[in-house]
Amino acid sequence: MKTFLYHVQINVGDPRAIAFYRELFAFLDYRVVVEAHDLLGVSNGATDFWMIARHRTAVPPASIERIRASITSASVCASVATWIASSRSS
Repeated sequence: MKTFLYHVQINVGDPRAIAFYRELFAFLDYRVVVEAHDLLGVSNGATDFWMIARHRTAVPPASIERIRASITSASVCASVATWIASSRSS
């Protein structure tokens, strides 16, 4: 049986975090399908990611500590790691 992820929701505690995810998924060649100040939906045609800002008083934000993906080469993995490191320092 062949299976795949259709969509993943990532709850963030601050709407300003949406900008980080917009840049990350643009780097990974995802296209924006929906965007608002507290919401971002991106897709690569197979898997969608939805980042939704949740107010801390309404619903405790969930965190994702690890995302597993299939990476075809060490150079792609190194490029993603370099981009994440540089975005944290800016």
